[in-house]
Amino acid sequence: MVGTAILPRAVRADGAPDAPYEADEHTLFLHHFDGATTAAFARGNAEPTSPPGEQQFVEGVFGQALVFTRSERGLLFGTPGNYDPAQGTIEL
Repeated sequence: MVGTAILPRAVRADGAPDAPYEADEHTLFLHHFDGATTAAFARGNAEPTSPPGEQQFVEGVFGQALVFTRSERGLLFGTPGNYDPAQGTIEL
């Protein structure tokens, strides 16, 4: 199975955006982790490829944020439709 691991570790140099990102015509996959493990937008499958373990959501910049711990270090999503390894950018 081909999948994409979502491991939140990015830091924006220009600070937080003013509002949650929205999908546009170039977006293949967008996940806000706002109270759910299902992606906000996906051209492929929006559900994780394996059931997430225990989930904890806390107050985030916009809505809620998903807490990742040592035992729950990320979510896997299918690549088809959601990511093109031949071109594109991943932004966290």
